[in-house]
Amino acid sequence: MLKPLTVAMIIALSSLATPTYAVQYKVTDLGVGRISGFGYDPKSINNAGEVLADRAIQISPGSGTYYTRPAVWNGSAWLQMPEISGRSGSDWTYWAGGLNSAGVVVGNSGLTAAEDDDSISGNYQSFIWDTRANTVSFLNTPSYGSEHGASDINDNGVITGTMGNSGANYSGHAMTWKNSVYTDLSTRLQPGNSDGQVINNNGAVAGYDELNSGLNVAFYADAAKVDYLGPRQGGDDIWVNDMNDSGLVALTGNTAAGEQPQVGVVWDTNSGMVYELAVDPQWGSRANGVNNLGQVVGRSGGGAIWDAVNGLHMLYTDILSTTWGFYEGADINDSGVIVGYGGLMNDHLPDSQKEFRMLMLTPVPEPETYALMLAGLGLVGFAARRRA
Repeated sequence: MLKPLTVAMIIALSSLATPTYAVQYKVTDLGVGRISGFGYDPKSINNAGEVLADRAIQISPGSGTYYTRPAVWNGSAWLQMPEISGRSGSDWTYWAGGLNSAGVVVGNSGLTAAEDDDSISGNYQSFIWDTRANTVSFLNTPSYGSEHGASDINDNGVITGTMGNSGANYSGHAMTWKNSVYTDLSTRLQPGNSDGQVINNNGAVAGYDELNSGLNVAFYADAAKVDYLGPRQGGDDIWVNDMNDSGLVALTGNTAAGEQPQVGVVWDTNSGMVYELAVDPQWGSRANGVNNLGQVVGRSGGGAIWDAVNGLHMLYTDILSTTWGFYEGADINDSGVIVGYGGLMNDHLPDSQKEFRMLMLTPVPEPETYALMLAGLGLVGFAARRRA
């Protein structure tokens, strides 16, 4: 039987751990956000509070050309990934994939057409960047084809991505690998090109399977099963953005109208339940990041957060600032810290002329939350007095 002190502590802690929107956020400006042009494009935030982004760098002042380099915010400054010998300079672009809680980043590099940052086929190479040691190296290439791409890495150091041959007869295989141990997931999938996009700490992988029909479907694969989710609302495409350790997947797909508006989708691979975020007529919706509390961030007309208990909530109502607006959440960690895009509240310029910022929202307990905490602590004190 639990002692009264233990019960009181559980009540106090559970009141703080339950997902809730009774919270406000302190805003940290992380720099120019890349919506169009140059700046930081947020990818993810880990449980150490480190933020992964792609930084678009202008090749020359006033030009419309750029290249990208992964960068990590370590809590006080941006650290940019070192270049690899033979792949340096503005002709080479590096794209960030995933960041784990040990500060290790995986991604891809390629020779690019600088005017639009498009990769030139035949030059892909995956890399692994230990941000704390600041060392970077290429990943080994097994005998699955001439090209491979790393999309994500979990806290156990297992990577997911794709491997295959480039060119007109491209073949891609969704894979997992660590060091020299490779698993070809495509043998369990329907025929077609496939790509592992995210991997959780239990080793489950979610990604897309481009069926031979040309239709993209999302897949989820763990040791026991493979499940599929097709496009939503009459659309023709769906892609995976994130997944938590319980198999809750955040996705975005096209609606019947084409690429705009999009629809944010949350897929519970355990129950099979599928939730769609409300689609704004102009901007659509997106589900971008999910944490282990089941909180999903993205947008639905503006920056939004969702969970199965509370439903959809707009984040701009909770920001402790009259300066910033919050347009879209990119990711959320298990402490509820969110990264995404925002801008100045009084910036009424057209979107093409606005200066978008990359923002981090850190939860700050409201008085109601403090009251719950103090009530729990009061129960602890009461139990301790009775036992004395």
